[in-house]
Amino acid sequence: MLPEFLNVDLELESNQSLELIAKEFGDKVHILHNGPLPDVPNLLAVEVYAGDDQDPDSIINAFCDLIEDLSPKAKAVWKKAAARRFDIGIESGTSESKRYKALCLSLSPATLKRVTALSAEVLITVYAPEIVSAKPVKTPIKKKAKAKKK
Repeated sequence: MLPEFLNVDLELESNQSLELIAKEFGDKVHILHNGPLPDVPNLLAVEVYAGDDQDPDSIINAFCDLIEDLSPKAKAVWKKAAARRFDIGIESGTSESKRYKALCLSLSPATLKRVTALSAEVLITVYAPEIVSAKPVKTPIKKKAKAKKK
């Protein structure tokens, strides 16, 4: 299995509600989570429905377009967030492939400038591959001993 680009999530962490941002993004995003978590008062995690879904640069630019178009009130919520990050998800490859190939992803200087202007960071998450065993696991079936009749 070769390494594979999965997606880019936008994740915001804040002490205040992020509902206004979620509302303004509307149907242009898929909300993965919006609300509290045990360690985070409020987390908004979304995927965008724009850009080339195989190109993290295009996806991050689509997110930047949405963020730059936020209302002044929503931009104030954005600026108060404790964390603002674009999380690039990658599934790692395995050495089982005949010829291991590297996965190369790039972000343009213009995209990095936009990310910086939004006071955001880029995070890269590499997930272990899901390996499906080729051989089914057999579970022995225990037979009950028959009771002797008297």
